[in-house]
Amino acid sequence: MWFCPPEMPGVVEGSSVPVADSFFRHRVFFWRPVGVWRYSVRCTKPDCPAKEDEKAFLYRCGYSSTVRPICDINGWYFMLTEVLACDACRKAAKVSQGHSLSRYLSWEANILHQLAPGHRAVFPAVLTPRRGVDKAIIRLMRDRTEGNTMAKVWRQVQESHCEEYLQRKDLYTTLLIQYNQPGKVTRMFSGQFQKPPKMRKLPQPRLLRKAYLISEAENIEDYRTQIMSVFGKVLKYDSTRKICKKLTGEGKGTAEWCTNVANEKQQILMSVMTCEESLEKLKPMADGLVERYRRAGEPAPELMYVDRGCCRQLGVSSVEQMFGEWTNAGMLVRLDIFHWIHRFNRANRTDHHPKYQVFKSALSAAVFAYNKDDVA
Repeated sequence: MWFCPPEMPGVVEGSSVPVADSFFRHRVFFWRPVGVWRYSVRCTKPDCPAKEDEKAFLYRCGYSSTVRPICDINGWYFMLTEVLACDACRKAAKVSQGHSLSRYLSWEANILHQLAPGHRAVFPAVLTPRRGVDKAIIRLMRDRTEGNTMAKVWRQVQESHCEEYLQRKDLYTTLLIQYNQPGKVTRMFSGQFQKPPKMRKLPQPRLLRKAYLISEAENIEDYRTQIMSVFGKVLKYDSTRKICKKLTGEGKGTAEWCTNVANEKQQILMSVMTCEESLEKLKPMADGLVERYRRAGEPAPELMYVDRGCCRQLGVSSVEQMFGEWTNAGMLVRLDIFHWIHRFNRANRTDHHPKYQVFKSALSAAVFAYNKDDVA
């Protein structure tokens, strides 16, 4: 499916004049899943007359005249595709004006999703409405470390494009200089030298960001599966307001509390944002977590640490009400050590006392112990 141009000439042969087109050619990718792989693709139109027919598939009806430029790491290439049509929709459109002829381009998302994952991975780019971005650039944006922004990736791609363009331009001008050496009859051809084409403009960083979001949207089910397969025997239930204060844009002020449930390996099992920390708002989260354990056949956790709400002075605590099925199965609800140590602050007048740090350090040493394997 790849069509690569011939290699750039490195020497001047005979009296032939170097042509700029020989140095600035681009690859072409022809996407034809039905024509090459003989795929059976169905019509995705909701009112398709052959929707219930298991043997009704789309057929090829030519090639699209649309050419998509794809931004690669060090240049550009172009993409072509075939056109698919539904025979049942075509017949219905002749009879009734309410039906329209259904035609699809093979690179559309509803066609790609019908392919096997192995064949879908061969598709090299993420398409936007007018252009596309190669998956190699998308992989550069997945590393969301500090400083790895969209603008930085854009600068790296721009530098690669400039180096590739200047290399081709330098080779072209070098051959022109060799052709125009003294002693050769070049005056009559001097006006026929082609100027090198201008460098194709790189898309803005927001286009790269849009392509990255489109690519990540296709992986939502994979991420959801990974998150939903995380369990634990010792859980930590905690709520905070700090994260909600960092919300910006349209989501600013829409939530007051961020509640997280993690396991003994510091893996997040569930994270929700609510407008208030009440049993009514958090009960759906608890029910979903209990149902996840039940579907996976996992036993109920043995212990759950909370930051507050573990005492039974006023009856059953709110955490035990939310996770009633687990508490009935023997799960214990206890105050975590961090908040237990901070409870001693209520008996202290000030934290500026000279022995405050010594007291807290001794209290922590009395509770925690170093793991010998970690220390070694």
